Amino acid sequence: MVPPIRRLEYTSDFARRFFEVGEARGKAKSVLTVLYARGVAVPVDVRDEILYCTDQERLGVWILQALTAETIQDLDDPRREPDV
Repeated sequence: MVPPIRRLEYTSDFARRFFEVGEARGKAKSVLTVLYARGVAVPVDVRDEILYCTDQERLGVWILQALTAETIQDLDDPRREPDV
């Protein structure tokens, strides 16, 4: 039997921050991978904006939007400030 996966708890802010950055980077790459697989052209400036985004919520929305995107305009503008 495989033991359940447990989430590691980091005790330092330093470790926690770098873990969060890594998670965001993975989600950003997922957005770009899905867009590439769908044949959506991604301009360099938009690609960079997606890769450097650290907002987990926004990245999650982009992943879902990328699944049905036909053009890059089908994603919320990554250069626009998020609604608060």
